[in-house]
Amino acid sequence: MARVLVVDDEEQFRTMARHLLEAEGHEVIEAASGQEGIDQFRALAPDIVVTDMVMPGKSGVEAIEAIRQENPSVRIIAISGSGGIAASDFFKSARKAGADATLAKPFHLGEFLQALNGDKE
Repeated sequence: MARVLVVDDEEQFRTMARHLLEAEGHEVIEAASGQEGIDQFRALAPDIVVTDMVMPGKSGVEAIEAIRQENPSVRIIAISGSGGIAASDFFKSARKAGADATLAKPFHLGEFLQALNGDKE
């Protein structure tokens, strides 16, 4: 399966994502900030990146831009727990930065797996 980097400042989300992804046979790498995500990406070359949009320090958009510069073909999924107009703005920015898919928290396992597999654009 794939090596997946999960970048989110919420430990609870990272733990949940790890359990879900490992149950599907994926290898999971965690990062608690945008900068840590960029560093982990450079060091471990994951196949897929799942990144939160709102984090202290480097934002998800900044992380997406940096990762996209490193590898134009890596699959990137942007996630956000912000609702309404804010989420829409975050997702527009994420797409512009190079995200392949976006998901609003909370999401269903099926939606998450579809986005990982490239089935949800």
